[in-house]
Amino acid sequence: MNAVFTGDFLWPDDKYHNFYFQFMKIITCFFLLAILLSGCYGETKCPPFTDENLRWFPYKTGEQIRFSNGSDTLTLIVQKISRSPGYSKSRYCGCNCESEGHLTMYSDSAHKYYITARIYVLDEYTNYSVDIDGQFEENGDTQYYQDGFSFSMTDMGAGGGTLLDSAYDGYQRVLKLENDTSWHDIYFWQLFLADSTGIIQMSERNQIFPWKLIK
Repeated sequence: MNAVFTGDFLWPDDKYHNFYFQFMKIITCFFLLAILLSGCYGETKCPPFTDENLRWFPYKTGEQIRFSNGSDTLTLIVQKISRSPGYSKSRYCGCNCESEGHLTMYSDSAHKYYITARIYVLDEYTNYSVDIDGQFEENGDTQYYQDGFSFSMTDMGAGGGTLLDSAYDGYQRVLKLENDTSWHDIYFWQLFLADSTGIIQMSERNQIFPWKLIK
């Protein structure tokens, strides 16, 4: 077997020289892969959905919320509140912490409203969506509708809400949500929420006076 002299180390001929370097490349790749996998299998604890994110809907299951429009009353009953639990995720695999909360309310039988609020949290970003389903009588026919509102407290400019600059109806921190009334199928066009109180006002397109929370 011939030898190749390189500096002060005596290598075997080129065939064995190349085999050595290929072998070392394979060992290095396995070593780097092991480091990568060990990082991905490390865990980060993601928190559960907290009640702090329910500050615009701070209700309890079974609670009754009463409203008046001056001539009639409306009662909303909190049916269910759910919160996602905490969990663990891989540390270095590009996934974010997520959590969700859901709240459902239904009205007394005289009005037939059903309200669903969904709060989605992605790391530092929090998005709220509210759907109001219901039915009403018009010209002898039963009409059904679903109106939706959404907003983000993390980036208010990207959402559909306006945080009022001054107090409204005695509440200090109030969020106004509106739907475009040029859409003929919009029934609920306005919703007011107060921080740590919840819904304080709802406006229907066919009513002169809105539903206001009875304090």
